[in-house]
This record gives sequence, C-alpha cells and structure tokens, in this order.
Amino acid sequence: MKRILAPALLIAVFALLAGCGNNDRTRFAAQWKDPSFTGAPFKKIAVFAVIKDEALRRTAEDEFVKKLPVGTQGVAGYSIASADMSGDLEKIRAVVKQNGCDGVVLSRLAGKEERRTFVPGQTYYAPAPYGYYNGFGSYYSHTYNLVSTPGYTETEQVYRVETNVYNVADEKLVWTGLSESVDIGMARRLVDEVVGIAIKELKKQKLIAEK
Repeated sequence: MKRILAPALLIAVFALLAGCGNNDRTRFAAQWKDPSFTGAPFKKIAVFAVIKDEALRRTAEDEFVKKLPVGTQGVAGYSIASADMSGDLEKIRAVVKQNGCDGVVLSRLAGKEERRTFVPGQTYYAPAPYGYYNGFGSYYSHTYNLVSTPGYTETEQVYRVETNVYNVADEKLVWTGLSESVDIGMARRLVDEVVGIAIKELKKQKLIAEK
C-alpha cells in the first residue's frame, strides 16, 4: 500500500489535534476545606503573595483583590505590611486586625518541575483527496491511503502554587488548594490563571461572596 502524507492533509491533522487540545492549563490538583468552619463568607480579606520579586508580588496581590466579588473586600498585603515586616508574625497579625480583616489569603510557589510524556504514533486511513470523486476507478484507488504519524516526546514545565485561606479570629486554616499550571510561559499569565481559578473555587466553597 502507498503511504501518503500530503501537505494539505498534514495541515488538517494538526488543526484537528489543536482543536481537540486542552486550553485550560491551570487546575487544582488537590484541595481541602475544614468541614467545621461556619464563619464564611469572609467580609474583608488580606491577600499575601509570598514572592521574592517585589513587582510580581504586588501584581499578584492587586490582581487577587481586583477579582474579588463586590460582597468581599480585599486588601493587598504590600499596602498594609512593609517589607521589613516579612519575618515578624506579630506585626503582621496586628496590621491585619487593625485593618478589620476577618480572613487572610496566602499564596506561594510550592514547586516547579519538568515533566516528559511520550505520545505514541498513530496509523489510520486517510480520506480520498479532493478531485478524486469524479469516477469510480480514481476514487477507489485513492480511498485506502494508509497514513502514519511518528511518536514523539512532549516536555512540559509544571508550576505548583499553594493557596491557603485562614480565619483571623482563631488563625486556623480554613481551606487550602494546590494548583498545577502547565507550560504557562510568563509569570504574569501564571498569576492571572491561578488567581482566576482560586476566586472561582472560593466562591464555590462559599468562603467569599458569590457576587
């Protein structure tokens, strides 16, 4: 049998594979909520991103505050806690309470790894190319073209971000989620996607206002 892989067919195959791909690159791999907690939804939360890059830290905290629903007010950590307070838990506790916060959100990069996945090749019969439908003989002879694609290895960069929610009154952990982001590329995009799914999940868990 002839093995044909015409350029037009290659384009169609790659377009189909791209259309079937998963564009959702960030998801929660694990999460936990304290079943005994009854103090939600929080009215005002302080948001802290544990990031060494100060500009990115501010961006992350601002983005989280901006995406909070109207019913829950947010305060960016950098706006109430100066850099010299980073290691002073007592001072941070004090400013959180002074600002009337009943909840705290704390996020940090929990890990990064390179993951390799082998995608096996495929063999299938390709449809007859355009132009061979005019006659029985030409159509039949081109109908059963065997097409093969080789196997290949995909390398993905996986980022894990841990997001915790604490109750200010007793300082207990109320909810924690570990998100995984694959091949995000830019730090800003990682921030956007993690904040997006975190806000969505906190609404679902009724830890913040739903609207």
